[in-house]
Amino acid sequence: MKLISYVFLFLLLTGCNSAEEYALLQTSIDSEAQLQKMNVSLYYNGERYSSHIREDYCTTPKNEESKVLRRFLLSIWNQMNEIDTLTADIIQSIDQMKVSLLKSAGKNYTINPQHSVLPNDFDFSNITTILDTETDFDLFNRSGKIDLFNQIKAYRKEMVKIVSRSESRQVVVSDINDYKDEINLRQKVDTQISSKVPNPMEDRQAVTDLYTLLTLPRHFIRNGEKISWKQAVFQHSNLIGALTQLTILQNKILNARSFALAHISSRYNSCGYGFDRILPFAKGPSIIREGETAEITVGISAFDSYNQPEVVLQSIDGQVLPSEKGVGKVRIRPKVGLQKIQGLVSIKNKSGVKKTEHWEWDIQVLPKK
Repeated sequence: MKLISYVFLFLLLTGCNSAEEYALLQTSIDSEAQLQKMNVSLYYNGERYSSHIREDYCTTPKNEESKVLRRFLLSIWNQMNEIDTLTADIIQSIDQMKVSLLKSAGKNYTINPQHSVLPNDFDFSNITTILDTETDFDLFNRSGKIDLFNQIKAYRKEMVKIVSRSESRQVVVSDINDYKDEINLRQKVDTQISSKVPNPMEDRQAVTDLYTLLTLPRHFIRNGEKISWKQAVFQHSNLIGALTQLTILQNKILNARSFALAHISSRYNSCGYGFDRILPFAKGPSIIREGETAEITVGISAFDSYNQPEVVLQSIDGQVLPSEKGVGKVRIRPKVGLQKIQGLVSIKNKSGVKKTEHWEWDIQVLPKK
C-alpha cells in the first residue's frame, strides 16, 4: 500500500496523469537518446573519409613528382572542409532551437558555444511531464527568426553545388519540394541535372541521391486538408516529440554529410574501385531466329568478382538474372528484325556510392525457318 502511495505521489509531482503516460514519456526520452547516439556514429563515419584524405595529403612528399597529386588531394580536402563548415552551421542552429524549445517550456538549459559538425549532447531525463508545445509552434514560424524548412533547402542547394563542382562548373538545381512520391522526385531532379552535371558518369547518380536525401515535402494532406511541413511535424506536438523531430533532422543532415564526403573521397583512387577504370559493356548474340531465346551479358569491364552489378532492362520485356562473378545477365525473346536492347547497369565503389551507366546491344532476329 505504501508503494502505491509513493508512485501516486511521484506521478502527481511530475505532472503525469497516469503510469501509462509516464512510461510513454520515458520511452520517448530513451528513443531520442538513441537517435543522439546514432548521430554521433554518423559524425565519426564522415570523419573516416576526411581523415583518410587529410592523412594522404600530409604524408605525400613535397617534391615536383608529387606536385599534381598534392594539388588534387588539397582540392578534395578543401571541398570536404566546405561541407563541414556548411553542416556545422545548420547542426548548431538546430541545437539552438532545442534550447529555445526547452526555455519556452520553463527548462533552463545551456550548451557550450561551438562550431562543430558534432551535435551537442542533450540530456532530457529531467523532463518529467508531457508538455504540449502547441502554443510555441510560432517558434518555427516567426519572421526574422528561425525558418527551419528554408534552412534545409538552402543547405541542400549548397551541398549539391559542392559535390558536383568540377573546376569552375557546378550544378544549381531549383527548389523541388512538391512531388507525388520518391520516384516522381527523382525523375524531377534527374531531368534538371542531366544536362548540368560536369562529370555525369561520376556525379549524376550521387547528386540525385544527395538531393533526394535532403528533400522535405512542402505539404502534407491530413484529414483532407493541405498543411505545411512545419505544421505536420511540430504543431500539437509535445515537448519531447518536438525535440525528437529536431534530432531526426540532424540525423538526416549528418547522413547526407557522410554520403557527400564518401562520394568526394571516391574521386581519389585509393577509395574508389578495385580497379583503375570502369566501362559498361553488354555482350550477346547479334543474330537469332524468331522464337529462340537470347542471353545478353551485362556488366562493368575490369570488374571485381566480389562486387555484383545491378542490371535494369528498359527497352523490352524480359528477365534479369542474378548477377554472378561481377557480371549480370538478362534473358529476352525479341521480335523479328533488328532490335536495340537497352538498360542500366550500376556498381558501388568502396565508399558505397553507386555509379549508374547506360548500356545497349543490337541484335538481329531472323524469322523462323
